[in-house]
Amino acid sequence: MLKICLRCNLEVEATVEVEPETSIHYAKTLCPVCGHFIDWLKKPENEGLRSKSSKFTPEQLNILACELCGRNRSKLGSRETLEIHHKLPVEEQGEDVSENILVLCTPCHRIAHFLRTYLHKHLDIFYGLSKPKG
Repeated sequence: MLKICLRCNLEVEATVEVEPETSIHYAKTLCPVCGHFIDWLKKPENEGLRSKSSKFTPEQLNILACELCGRNRSKLGSRETLEIHHKLPVEEQGEDVSENILVLCTPCHRIAHFLRTYLHKHLDIFYGLSKPKG
C-alpha cells in the first residue's frame, strides 16, 4: 500500500500494524524508512459502509450556513465548503434522512468527527462505559 510519509517526504510501501482488540482503531500505517505514523486504516468489515455522499445537499435542505459556527458560503475559505454530516453515522445504522443530518462547514465537520471518535469513543472505553468492538 503506497502512502506518502510527511516526515521523509517520500512515497513508501507502508508497514501495516494491526491494533489490539481493545482499540477502537483497526490498524495503523507506518513509514518503513523512519517509522513515522502515516494514518489509520478502516476495519475490513466497515469497508463500503460509509456513505461518501448524501442524497441531500445544503440547498435542498434550505440550510445555507454552517449549523455549528454560523458561517455562510461567502465567509468560508477557498478550500472550505458546506458539507452533509450524519448525526448517527451510516456505519452505525444511521439513515440518510433530513432528521439525521447537520450541515457543517469543512472545519466544523472535522471537529465533529474528532469529537465523535477521540473524545466519545476513546473516553467511553477508558472509563469503562462501553466495550471496544472486536
